[in-house]
Amino acid sequence: MEQIENKFKKFREKFIDELKLLDSKYSIFITIQDAKENKIEGLEVAPVFFSVIENSLVSDLIISLSRLYEGYNRDGSNKRKQQQYTIKEFLNFLESHPKFTKKYNIELEQIEAHKNDLEEKKTLIKNIFKWRNKYYAHADFTKLEKIKNTAKVKYEDIRCLIDFAYDILNYYFVQFDGINHGIDLDYNKDLNNLLDMTIRYKKIRKEYFKNRKNIQNFIKSNKTNDVRNFLIKLEQIIFGSLPKGVDRKKET
Repeated sequence: MEQIENKFKKFREKFIDELKLLDSKYSIFITIQDAKENKIEGLEVAPVFFSVIENSLVSDLIISLSRLYEGYNRDGSNKRKQQQYTIKEFLNFLESHPKFTKKYNIELEQIEAHKNDLEEKKTLIKNIFKWRNKYYAHADFTKLEKIKNTAKVKYEDIRCLIDFAYDILNYYFVQFDGINHGIDLDYNKDLNNLLDMTIRYKKIRKEYFKNRKNIQNFIKSNKTNDVRNFLIKLEQIIFGSLPKGVDRKKET
């Protein structure tokens, strides 16, 4: 029994880590999408950077979800080598150890219900795999238009599959030791803070340039070293915090 329990813990560790990463990546991606509407000034500081991050996140989300749902993208018997840490393998592991499930009050009917729920999501799961197989993992650009038309995946579908996997897996984790494992790390808060700071900085920079001459004249005339040194450092911060040339045409 101890060996089976350790195997269960290994499943749990892998799944929680995977789900936390999926949730974080999705949250950051959606924050970038929202910023295009209400924080565009923050994105404009490094547009190429945010574009690369955005595309990378989509690619990683598709590939990571495929890894989690491997096995539900094909019909019939699976002759390929079984992937070890997938939802399908986890449910098969539970079914194959009735003494373990009995000890932790895991009903076989619930496992079967979850399997049925996964079957109902099969069309969406297959669409995820089409994008992975034909675009993100194995480039087949000749079929890109076909995939766009026949394998539609919305951003909210990705969120749905992350939450769906979490709800299924966390049920068994709670049954095991009563601990509810959260996956929301709130990384989008960090990105929002970064964008807000950037926008505030740009506003301060703009105001500085409006009053630049007055500040420079004050620095020259002021005899108090503390104040003078502070203003000099402030000028260095304003000129040095963003890449050289940013908004120069508008500011000078």
